Order: sequence, then structure tokens, then C-alpha cells
Amino acid sequence: MAGLVEERLRNKIKPGKKLTTPARNSPFKMTAFSDKGVVLSVGERAARATLPWPCLEALPRFLVGRGWVPLSGAFDPQTSSGTLETHLLAYGSTVSPGALAALLEAAEIVELDAERPAKVRLSPDATELATASTSTGQFSTGTRKMQEGKYRPHPGRG
Repeated sequence: MAGLVEERLRNKIKPGKKLTTPARNSPFKMTAFSDKGVVLSVGERAARATLPWPCLEALPRFLVGRGWVPLSGAFDPQTSSGTLETHLLAYGSTVSPGALAALLEAAEIVELDAERPAKVRLSPDATELATASTSTGQFSTGTRKMQEGKYRPHPGRG
């Protein structure tokens, strides 16, 4: 059964859509929807990267009530919790927070402020995705800690 975020993405974005990251204006393409998540082609070599569905489905709950959330933080792990990047890392995703932000903006799930430091907030039209979304109860430890404001990424990932 598709989640609410998956339904929104499938209705708003067609495979092959070309997008760019907000900060660096780096091009990438939304290649396909798979049973595991959204497949992106990034970089000159069109390397494939997948945004897992659990990560995407948890995003509205992560963003709701937070206002503007930075895409990434300082390279100091002690100060970078609560960013879009830490959400991605909690799910083991290698997709850049800029690519995720561009994808979510195209699907009208977030509003994007591309001024440095780039940041996103949940779109008013997408709040129902956070409140009506069914939880699988399978959040990673990192996501639970992020929601509590206690997440600290691994020092080697900064």
C-alpha cells in the first residue's frame, strides 16, 4: 500500500523530470519509482541513488511544526542535528539534501528558500501528510533521536 507521500510524488512528478539542487544548481533527474523508493540519476555519469520510501514517508512528520529547517549544518556533528541531511543519514541515504529538497519542492511538499543557508519548511498544503500519515512504527533510532532533538551524526560523516 502506497503512503501519502508516495502518492503525492507519483501524482506531481513524472519519471524523467530534470531538476537542480538549490545551492549549487547541480542538475539531476528523477529516473523512476521503484518498490524501494525514488530513483535519481545524479552527476555527469548519471550515478543512480535511491531515496527510500520510509525516509520520504517520515519527512512530513519530521518537518511539521519546525518552521524553516536547514538542508545541512556546520561540519561539526554537535551543531548539525535537526537538518534535512541528518534525516537522510538516519535512513542511510546517500542522496544530497539539496536533491531531496528540489524533489520535495517539485511535489509541493515543501517550500524552499534557496538563499544561503538553504532551508525548507513543510508546505501548508502538505500538513495533512504529517497528521494523516500512517506510521509503520519502524523509525530508526536516528530518526527518533532527531525528533527528540538528540541526534548526533557519526563524527566520520561530517
